[in-house]
Amino acid sequence: MEYTAIKNLALAYADREDVEVINNIDNMLYMVESNINTRLQIGDMTERATLPMDSEREYYCLPPDFRGMRTIQTYKLDETTGKKPLGSTQNLAYLTPEQINTLSGAVVCPFYTIINEQLLVRPTLDDGTIVEIVYYRKIPHLDALAPNNWISDEYADLYVTGLTMEISDFVKDQEASQLWRGRFDDAVARIKRADWNERWSGNAPMLMRTL
Repeated sequence: MEYTAIKNLALAYADREDVEVINNIDNMLYMVESNINTRLQIGDMTERATLPMDSEREYYCLPPDFRGMRTIQTYKLDETTGKKPLGSTQNLAYLTPEQINTLSGAVVCPFYTIINEQLLVRPTLDDGTIVEIVYYRKIPHLDALAPNNWISDEYADLYVTGLTMEISDFVKDQEASQLWRGRFDDAVARIKRADWNERWSGNAPMLMRTL
């Protein structure tokens, strides 16, 4: 479902034609997307990026749509094939900014943290080392110039219920707000369940070991 259809359906559900409401639809969509970004971390929201390391640098810019880290590892390309050798990756462990600042010069295992939307790796890594991250991406904003994104294509009800909830909040209709908040919460829960089932479908259930 595209931007105009989502907007018109939400206005119809809320039964509003106020100029003030219509003029604030795009701001309300930002609120909906912020809510979704906070509530959802699903497979469809993941993206991959690589960052070539420089032995003289500790800080690297993260992708502009970075929302949160899922995995991070390092490797070096094979000089002959130019490909990533099997079994050559090393995971980076996370430390808080306070913890990473206490590392001594003798530390060999690389650690990372995030400061001001930048990736900090310490100790520095050799030239030619690649850091590969899999991260949760922010939702591209929906508006008249960008009428579709992957959420509106796959989960249009999330936009419609979220936007109707925001309209109800805006006009201070608490009863309607509660109704649409519940429907929005249900949509979020359903998407999480579907993502969980997709990730673990076909896998054997985890068993508790007894000692």
